[in-house]
Amino acid sequence: MNLLNIIKKDLQDLSIAWKAWLFVGLSSVLVVNFCGFTGFTWQSIVGLLAGLSGVTYVLFTAHDKQSAMIFGVVMVVLYGITAFINKVYGDAMQNLLYQFPILICGFLSFGKSSDKDLLSIFKKINAKISILLWACLVASYAFFLHSIGDIRPLLDSFTTVTSMFGVVLLAMRSKYQWYLWIAVNGVSSYMWYSIGGLSVMSIMWMFYLINSFVGFYVNVVKGGR
Repeated sequence: MNLLNIIKKDLQDLSIAWKAWLFVGLSSVLVVNFCGFTGFTWQSIVGLLAGLSGVTYVLFTAHDKQSAMIFGVVMVVLYGITAFINKVYGDAMQNLLYQFPILICGFLSFGKSSDKDLLSIFKKINAKISILLWACLVASYAFFLHSIGDIRPLLDSFTTVTSMFGVVLLAMRSKYQWYLWIAVNGVSSYMWYSIGGLSVMSIMWMFYLINSFVGFYVNVVKGGR
């Protein structure tokens, strides 16, 4: 099955209500983009496409669809470029160097047992060790980002490191990813709003935040898995 067929099938599987929610998210990104429109530049085009692909990515993620990995790959590349332009270096590196290959791996292993693939190594890591590792990484990476001139080093470090853990759980299709995404999306919404006010990036992350609560309800509360 080619990529277009996968996307078409997953889109058809969505109810009318979810299609309407996707339309609201995409429309919000477009409205905010063109309300502050000052002309087309390659940066504005990349940012707009990152926002559109990102909204689609998180909605399909909430429904555990393979298309999430497809739009995720597009989003992480475009968002990584946008983050770098805005001196959010942690997010840039995390998306381009880490999330990109993990999402490729998740796409290829979707629907298969992960016992023998590259993701199986993460299943062997103890939860307490993971929390300790997370805390150490947030502190040390914040110091590094500050040293290279990151605009929001502590917030950027938190979202970057937490996303690194979250995307592994996403690729493994674990319900625990939603706890991390709620935290990441909440902090990211604040971070981007503090950088540029009401912009494509802040709207995108606000949609992410709302959608992460939806994903939590669908996959954890209602799904019970």
